[in-house]
Amino acid sequence: MNKKIIAFSQVTRCGGVTINALLQSYFGLKHFDLVGEILNNQMTYDEKDLLFDMKIHPFARSFAGHFSSYLNIDNISKINNKNVMFYTMLRNPIDRVFSKYRFQVDRYNLPNDFNAWFQKYHIPNGMINHFVGSDNLELAKEILTHKYKAVGILEKFDESLLIFKKKLSLEGMDLSYKIKNDTTKLKSDEQIKVEDKYREMVISSNIKDLKLYEYVLNTIWKEQVRDYNSDKLKSDLIKEFSSKNYRFNERISSDVRIKLNKIYHHFFYKPISKLRYKLK
Repeated sequence: MNKKIIAFSQVTRCGGVTINALLQSYFGLKHFDLVGEILNNQMTYDEKDLLFDMKIHPFARSFAGHFSSYLNIDNISKINNKNVMFYTMLRNPIDRVFSKYRFQVDRYNLPNDFNAWFQKYHIPNGMINHFVGSDNLELAKEILTHKYKAVGILEKFDESLLIFKKKLSLEGMDLSYKIKNDTTKLKSDEQIKVEDKYREMVISSNIKDLKLYEYVLNTIWKEQVRDYNSDKLKSDLIKEFSSKNYRFNERISSDVRIKLNKIYHHFFYKPISKLRYKLK
């Protein structure tokens, strides 16, 4: 059997924290969240950093994080004799921008001024920039079509999880989840007015992201559903996500894997990574 490691390329405000929790639950210590370096307000992470991380995670079968966007997929199609399979989740670009705004205002106690936030923090066509480092739409299409094993859609989250499970051969993975970092609860009447007021401005600055999102929906997503079989996908949705009683020992095992993963990350991997970046 070919050894593999799956790599979740986490686009901001596209369900990544929820997916990370599922990965921690399934893989335990065999999953790690990338720790990169921030220089001059820019995140950096390259193939040398990944090679180092693989040395301190020799049994890893999964990694994830925003920093994965800085990796050249062609340079790491194989690493430590493992095939690397990239996958990701996209979202309606306009909803993603407003969600990012609500999240950052709440998390970092920023002024509740959308226009000021937009001018200072907004990255036009942020999804394309995640994959390409620029707003090159055609290159982003090429990468997602030919270099990614699977592409999910946040608005079709449950279906995306089932497709990930099949495409990435995650046999036996429990897909039950709790939504993390949900910003819908922050969407007040005032926030709705803000979104209505600035929607056209957000649309005009994310035209290429909208085109990428539409492309994925009409090509990659449709092909994935055909490959899965749409009827089977519907029946598996009922089987996987209908309410059910979990055996106590299964839930305990899952909780233990998550806790061990977090302990290892915060008390070993993260301190070592920070020290390594300081000594560079």
